[in-house]
Amino acid sequence: MVKGGVLTGWLAASAALFGTVAVQAIAPIAPALAQRELQRGVMQYEQMMALQQQPTTLSSGTLIQLRSDPNFRGDFAAIVNDAATLLEGYTIVRRGGYFPENAGIPREQQLTTAQVTYRVYSLGGRDELVLYRTPRIGTAQYFIRRLQEQPAQPTPSPGRQRLG
Repeated sequence: MVKGGVLTGWLAASAALFGTVAVQAIAPIAPALAQRELQRGVMQYEQMMALQQQPTTLSSGTLIQLRSDPNFRGDFAAIVNDAATLLEGYTIVRRGGYFPENAGIPREQQLTTAQVTYRVYSLGGRDELVLYRTPRIGTAQYFIRRLQEQPAQPTPSPGRQRLG
């Protein structure tokens, strides 16, 4: 999540592990839904696989498996609709960047087969759903993870002061 220009949550951990990650923070889908979209972006497929392998992951699978996942407490139909749009707005390219074969395709609209486009949803409590899609695989995939509680920040001591 982005708060005041600072990455928090699992994305901060990803950025710390892998460097820069493209992120677009957005407003919630609709307050009436059980899940709420927190962010979306693009990252390398290998980065997503590393995040999915973290010990905080409760479950993972393909989109159709989400329906019967005991850790999912949300609106399956809304997630299916979102999954159908994960690749919208992107042009699949062999190699991303300013190459002759990509002429006329803005860089932010290029998606290579080594990348995924993703969305992160809050499921309430400390659970998040990460929905992602790569051009390599014909369906969306997901994982559900539990956010770790942040330790309380110690109160800074005033330090030594000179008296007199």
